[in-house]
Amino acid sequence: MTEKNLLRIEFGCLADPLEDQLRGQGYHIPDPNSVKRLSAAMHSLNVVYIYGLISDSARSRALKKLMKMICEAARSLEGSA
Repeated sequence: MTEKNLLRIEFGCLADPLEDQLRGQGYHIPDPNSVKRLSAAMHSLNVVYIYGLISDSARSRALKKLMKMICEAARSLEGSA
């Protein structure tokens, strides 16, 4: 298990912004465009789920993929200036 597998991200509508959740765990995403893209994906999944456009299982699969993308983009705050 790698260190990034220990990340916990909440995806609900009332969850803190992605950047805040990562920083609270000692991580960040250095590329601002990636942060915007991943945050927009989180928001979009919430919207289509709330409106009933995707099922629970489809949302679950999408969130797993999104979490993988977040983990790949996240970097430790240690050593970053």
